[in-house]
Amino acid sequence: METLYGHQSGVTGLSCGAGERPVSSGRDRTARLWKVREETQLLFRGPVGCSGLDCVASLSDDWFVTGGDDNGLALWHTGSKKPRSLVSDAHGPGTDRWVTAVAALRGTDCVVSGSSDGAVRVWKADREARKLTPAGRFDGLPGFVNGLAVASGRFVAAAVGHEHRLGRWWRDAKAENAVVLLPLGIGGGGGADADDSSDDEE
Repeated sequence: METLYGHQSGVTGLSCGAGERPVSSGRDRTARLWKVREETQLLFRGPVGCSGLDCVASLSDDWFVTGGDDNGLALWHTGSKKPRSLVSDAHGPGTDRWVTAVAALRGTDCVVSGSSDGAVRVWKADREARKLTPAGRFDGLPGFVNGLAVASGRFVAAAVGHEHRLGRWWRDAKAENAVVLLPLGIGGGGGADADDSSDDEE
C-alpha cells in the first residue's frame, strides 16, 4: 500500500497503536511516529551515549517507551522531543547489557523490558509524575530476551535465544531458543504485580 521513508539506518522495532500512527525505532538513534493519513512524521532522538534505539512499544496514542543499546529505558510523549523519563542502567550495571526488548499493555501503566541478564523487568509508567518505577522482575531466564509480548495482563511471553537477535556478539551455550510464559497480574491501579522476590538492582 505504501512505504514510509525517514530512518537513516536499520529499523529495529515497530509498534502500532489505535488509529493510523505506528511508531518505529532504529539504529540511527531515533524513534519516529508516522502519521499515515497526514503523510508526516514526528522525530524523537535518543539520549547522548545511545548509538541505537533497538525496541519500542506503545502505551497509548500519545505515550510510548523505547529501549537502547546504552541499557537505557525511556518514556516518551508525542508532545515533547525529549524523554519524559529516562532510566539509566535499567538492567543493572554492565557494558554487555542493553535493553533488547520492550512491551506494554495498552490502556494501563504496565511496561516490561528484557535484556541479556536473564531477567524480565516490570515497570510502572506514571505519566502524571513522568517517571518509570520498578514494579517487579522475573529472574533466571536462559540467554537473551529477544522479544516480549503482554497477554491481557495475565502473562508475559518472552522470546529467548542463545544469541542476540541483532548480531552474534555473545553466545550463551547453555540457553535454548524458546518462548517462556511468565505470570503477570495487573493490580487495581493498572500497575504490574509480578513476583518481586529480589531487589531491583543486582
